[in-house]
Amino acid sequence: MSPGEGVSYVTRTFAEELATSRFSTVARIDLRALRALCQSSMETLQQSLSRASGNLCEIEVTDRIQLRPERNGRWDGSWQYRRDCIDFLRTQVDYAILDCGSLKQSGDVLSVAPFVDGVILVVEANRTRREQLSHAERTIEAAQGQILGHVLNKRTYPIPDWIYRRL
Repeated sequence: MSPGEGVSYVTRTFAEELATSRFSTVARIDLRALRALCQSSMETLQQSLSRASGNLCEIEVTDRIQLRPERNGRWDGSWQYRRDCIDFLRTQVDYAILDCGSLKQSGDVLSVAPFVDGVILVVEANRTRREQLSHAERTIEAAQGQILGHVLNKRTYPIPDWIYRRL
């Protein structure tokens, strides 16, 4: 939805929890890194996945993964190539959790929404408005994506004043 809502934290926690099962392999991948790796080649992506220790592999934007402003390359120029990258991930791991930037900053989630099993929106409590959430849902659905649910992040539990007065 918006920058700073804690998407990376939520995806990291979710992936770590899924990886506690010794029967599941999980990859948590920053979508910008996936784009960069797939621009190079599928073999580069496979090498990054094979460096995993245990059941969890995390691929983030680092010095080793150079972000090239290569617009209209294989990733941007072909929906089929994006689909192939997602299908390749399906063959390599049991669960692939993609960490996408906010809809306000980039449309990356829209570029993969039709090819993934679903999208979970992370919204920040007391910041995200209902209209923003509805707009994001409509935008993703218009891109042929399926909304699986929402995560309400940064929820606080303030103690009401009337309770303080009774103490």
